Amino acid sequence: LVQCKEYNPHIRVGILYMAGLYRPWNYAKTLDCYSIHPYFYGIKPEIIQGCKENGVSLFAWTVNDPQYMAGFVQAGVEAIITDKPQLLIALEEGVESHEV
Repeated sequence: LVQCKEYNPHIRVGILYMAGLYRPWNYAKTLDCYSIHPYFYGIKPEIIQGCKENGVSLFAWTVNDPQYMAGFVQAGVEAIITDKPQLLIALEEGVESHEV
């Protein structure tokens, strides 16, 4: 990631990881990353909140379960990486149509 940023300082890079990280937004800031990409099982509300408070985008991967998708959409996760994009689109449209 550091080499990518050295090559092109304007490129957006993100940390893709599976194991839990303590305050992952700090790792992102240290490496000048735009985002973190944690495996979805490790995403807790405090991770979502910490990313929002620290200006780090959170992209969950690989979310194929509709319950997790809906929860992440409602929690304001910026992006969801999935093998089932049509399901995600339908869920997002359903959430938007029920907002008041």
